[in-house]
Amino acid sequence: MVVKQSSAVRFGRYLPTLFVVLMAGCGPASITGGTPGLLSTDGNPIPDVQVVVYSATSEERLGYAVTGADGSFQLIAADTSGPLELNPGSYVVRLESVGAPTDLPRNYLDQRSTPLRIDWEAEDRLELKVPGLKLK
Repeated sequence: MVVKQSSAVRFGRYLPTLFVVLMAGCGPASITGGTPGLLSTDGNPIPDVQVVVYSATSEERLGYAVTGADGSFQLIAADTSGPLELNPGSYVVRLESVGAPTDLPRNYLDQRSTPLRIDWEAEDRLELKVPGLKLK
């Protein structure tokens, strides 16, 4: 006995694949071009850390980035509208692990206690250093 499948059943079998193919191009575009930086400890890059930048005067959250495997990052505006180019001025930077191979000291996690305070003069890139971390 031969059982014929309806075309609807055959088509239904391919719906998950069709959905994945159609959705592949629908994600958010990556934002590049913001102020670049590098996060390191004793000369070694620190990957998988969210870097959050605040104005030192108003405590307003201005932007953020996540470090790559080489510790590099490019800042994105806090509202994710596009890249963040820092103007010369004073800033506070706090860190948050998003899978980093180290435990960040507690004081780096809070914008009021972080020692990462910078006076930016629009150099090539932000050089953020956290001394003495033990990478896993």
